[in-house]
Parts: sequence; structure tokens; C-alpha cells
Amino acid sequence: MTRTPRGRRAAALLLASATPLLLAAGCRIPGTGVVEVGEPATGVRPVLLVHLVKDGALYPVVRSEGVTSFDVTTAVNLVFRGPQPAEALGGVTTELSGSRPRVTVDGDRVLIELVRQDRLPRLGVNQLVCTVAAARALETPAPGPAELTVADGSGRRTVQATEADCPAEAGPAPEPVGGVEGGVGPDGPSSSELPLPLPQSEP
Repeated sequence: MTRTPRGRRAAALLLASATPLLLAAGCRIPGTGVVEVGEPATGVRPVLLVHLVKDGALYPVVRSEGVTSFDVTTAVNLVFRGPQPAEALGGVTTELSGSRPRVTVDGDRVLIELVRQDRLPRLGVNQLVCTVAAARALETPAPGPAELTVADGSGRRTVQATEADCPAEAGPAPEPVGGVEGGVGPDGPSSSELPLPLPQSEP
């Protein structure tokens, strides 16, 4: 039987439309949908740097376990949790305590309102200054100084939150007090443990 040009054209179209399905069936490749293999590469997992206290000076530590948001509010909540048990055994403390504060972020302005209205000591304010500055640096490359207002029992104190006068890196995990490492040596604290000059807060 001789096919007409129209019949040959129809057969060719039918074969062309069936070919992808045949290939998919033969190679066990789904004909539709998206196949996901493994997890996407996400690069280095970020960490939050929160500032605690050791030997009377700021002592930055990293937080990433169980952290899902890497922002100012999360960082402030974490610094109010204080040191972890192993850090506390190594002499790490905090000037911040009590319930989590109310944190409001509006662009470059950050308001931290303490629920328990005690007056924060200067070192406690500096813990907030450096924790907020480190979190903003993670969110925005090379951010300008933030206007940080801390509301406590003394009213409202406004300071600049910048990393300029803050420890740049987290210290090593401290050894328990009395151990060879992490304590104060015979010549006194090392230069990395000395108090740093920080922004002066306004009364």
C-alpha cells in the first residue's frame, strides 16, 4: 500500500510525539516532574557571635546549634540566655539576666526594652552593643553604625552599635576555672582578655 504525502506526514508526527515517552520508559526517567538528588550546596553555615563576659572583659562566643534565624533579634535573645554550662565552668559570665527583652528593629535603629527594669551596668550595655553590631554585619556587608537604644530602669540610653571597639573573633572554649588553659597566668590576664574601650553611653 502506497502512503500519500499527508499519511506520511501524520505518521512522522505520531512517531516524534511518542519518542520522548519511549526513551523515558526505557531509561526509567520520569516523563514529568522534577527529580531532586541530594541537598543543594549552601556554602558555609553562618554563626551568630554573642558577647558574654570573662575576667571582666567582653568574651565573644559563637552560636549556631538550633539557630534558624541569623538576625539582630535572635542574637539579642541568645545573649540573654547567658553562657552554656561548659562556658560557665570556664569562668564565662554575663551582666544580662532576666526575661528576654522586647527588640524592635527599624532600619539602622534598634530598640531593646528590658522586661525587668533594672539598670544595666556599662559592661552589660557593651555586651548588647557588640552583639547587635556583629549580627548586623552578618545581615548586611559593611553596615554603618546602628543607633541602639537600651531602655532599662534608668530610662533610655542611646549609643552607636559598631564593631570598631569589639573583639573580632570568638575566643577558644574555656577550660574549667583552675585548669592550665583559660585561667589567669602568673603575669595576669593576656592582652586578649583585657577590657576594651567601648562607646560611651548617653545618660
